[in-house]
Amino acid sequence: NKLSYTLFAIIIINAIVGGFFASMFLEQKPTTVLKGPIINSEQFDDVARHPLIDEVNNINRRIRSFSSNKIEAKIWTGKIRVKLKGKVKYQKSRYSRMVLNSIFGAEADMGSNEDVFWYWSKRDKNKGLKYAKHDDYFDTRLKTGLHPDFMMMCLGIDEIKTRNAKIVDQGTSIAVIREEYSSSEKFFHITFVDKRTRKINGFVVADLNNQPIITCEIIWSGDLPAKNTINWHRENKYLTLEYYEIDINKRISSEWWIMPEYQPRINLAK
Repeated sequence: NKLSYTLFAIIIINAIVGGFFASMFLEQKPTTVLKGPIINSEQFDDVARHPLIDEVNNINRRIRSFSSNKIEAKIWTGKIRVKLKGKVKYQKSRYSRMVLNSIFGAEADMGSNEDVFWYWSKRDKNKGLKYAKHDDYFDTRLKTGLHPDFMMMCLGIDEIKTRNAKIVDQGTSIAVIREEYSSSEKFFHITFVDKRTRKINGFVVADLNNQPIITCEIIWSGDLPAKNTINWHRENKYLTLEYYEIDINKRISSEWWIMPEYQPRINLAK
């Protein structure tokens, strides 16, 4: 489940910034503007279709992998702001890896392969590499939020799911709405496609009262995603990711998909 894990992402952010005052910056926290239509569970179709969605899916289907060998990450949590650098790799459909570094070395590592997902932070008070098998997700009791799958979806290069969805024309954009659930709650997952750029320009995850839980917005540079802005509304935390040195459909070494050896290893499903 791509939504699954606010706790997953929030733990990483808290761990990175906890007791960490290097690489601070003064830039004000970003804002997100995407808002979904008012919706209810009775509006969904078996298969929702729209020519713009078909166009986007045809383009994204041809993208098999994404690499950014230089990313700049900025984190806002409370009064603390932290700036990090790193790399991100993504090979459809389940292989992903993001590593973040500071002037002191490795700070965080989150990823996924065919079998497991994981995260590690040097600043985590509970030391160790946390992981779980994808099949055991519902045993982890992780809350609605963010998982490596969701981070890669925020690149805007995955196909848009239209099964059991509703498409709403919002004038300048198309909203594709699906009802999903995590281990803790049901929610609406909304994908926005901009009519002018013909690209996915973001996602909103909202509760069944239409209150946003997470917003992810995408800025494009030509045909490549250039920047994500992610807002965890309940926790008042923000993350921006800027992507440089991008490769599309370039072979990625299988070593990227090996879970790192940080110790101890903690199975979140147990």
